[in-house]
Amino acid sequence: MLRATRHLRTIRCIPRYYSKNDPPVIEVVDVTPRIKVDDIVGSLKEINFSVDKSRLVQKTYEKDENIPEGKEEENGLTKHLKQRIKAAGPISMSTFMNEALVNSEHGYYRTGTDTQIFGRSGDFVTSPDVSKMFGEMITIWLTTILSKLDQKKPIHLVELGPGKGTLMKDILDVLHRVELTPDFLNVHLVEVSTGLREVQNEVLGSPVTKTEFGRVPIYWHDDLSTLPTDDSVVFLAHEFFDALPVFQFEKTERGWSEVLVDVDQSAEVPQHFHQVLAPGQSVPAKLLENQLSRFKQEVGTRAELAVYSLAFIQQISQIISERSGACLIVDYGTHEKSGFTCRGIYKHEFVNIFEKPGQVDLSVDVDWKEITNAVEDYSNGALMTAGPQSQKGFLTLLGIDSRCSSLLRRETSDEKCAKLLMSYERLVEQMGESYQALCIVPKNMFVVTKEIPGFELEQ
Repeated sequence: MLRATRHLRTIRCIPRYYSKNDPPVIEVVDVTPRIKVDDIVGSLKEINFSVDKSRLVQKTYEKDENIPEGKEEENGLTKHLKQRIKAAGPISMSTFMNEALVNSEHGYYRTGTDTQIFGRSGDFVTSPDVSKMFGEMITIWLTTILSKLDQKKPIHLVELGPGKGTLMKDILDVLHRVELTPDFLNVHLVEVSTGLREVQNEVLGSPVTKTEFGRVPIYWHDDLSTLPTDDSVVFLAHEFFDALPVFQFEKTERGWSEVLVDVDQSAEVPQHFHQVLAPGQSVPAKLLENQLSRFKQEVGTRAELAVYSLAFIQQISQIISERSGACLIVDYGTHEKSGFTCRGIYKHEFVNIFEKPGQVDLSVDVDWKEITNAVEDYSNGALMTAGPQSQKGFLTLLGIDSRCSSLLRRETSDEKCAKLLMSYERLVEQMGESYQALCIVPKNMFVVTKEIPGFELEQ
């Protein structure tokens, strides 16, 4: 039996039904409620089903001898996806993203090294890579939040998708440098990549399962399910939600149709995949009817639903509501998303999303309105959000101008001064408007949102 769950790692277990000649036989055996996610899929249910595998292609990954000239070379993930699609029909964009990013053998974050992913030699640069000033400003926000929590009990600092571990190292460096490393703080890194865990381990210390940075113990997790079940939790999510899979839909004359990924056999494009519309109403299109109703109902309208982002927001909201804490999200997005935003990023350039699957980063715009509405609903009004605030405004209100000026006064090298100014310019000006920050806190922690560091300006 397969189990449909909301976790990113098991997204592929959601059943799919397509009209193909000679499809695998899928028999629904039992349907029973498992977990309620009201505004994501109405009600997400556990579906037990059996699959007749007699007509499925085995995992052999043979080379396709019928590839037209001009196609890019097949890599391991391309072969895997082509066999999967040929066996059972087109897959959702959500499934494609999940496979491309975290497939256990060929996924971008599973197999890529830190130098292949981050920095000038990789595909993109994040704010913590630009300057330690970013981590220092985050630490100012964090220390204020910690001062509002019960420090007689452990407090868990959880970073989602910590990359190389640079941001957490900078935060702990500041706490240790100013002798504020608290005995009550435990650090938890949620990371699915074994390779990146090793990098984080090297940056923060050893052994892998538990280490000491000053007096702070550090633990690794695959997801939120293994976090401690008591005490306050503070979440940090820097460029995390943009990497979670989305479902895509297009309004047609027959209603909302899911946009799927199929094999492209043409010689017109080098990629091996392209998008097609589902021939009938797919399972996600049926389950997400209520959510699709908020978009324009004109034929041709395109919609993107971040189901798994909202599942994380639900977990985070429930944890903070029940145990106190906070969450800081820094990412790029829009106040109210429309159209398709999924993009491929390779060597600091935007590329076709189907280019080199598993070797190209995929990301989407974060829908801030969707997140703020979800927080209100999932917490039953116990939480409030501040933002989204531009990264420029967020860092400025936290004091990055004063910090940069202080560092410049201490520096005697013209070359280092120039680099410092370039870093400041990139954080505040170049990345300052495209990236935004959003904070989630209990309503009883602050009287109004403008009391929260970095969010003093009225939204």
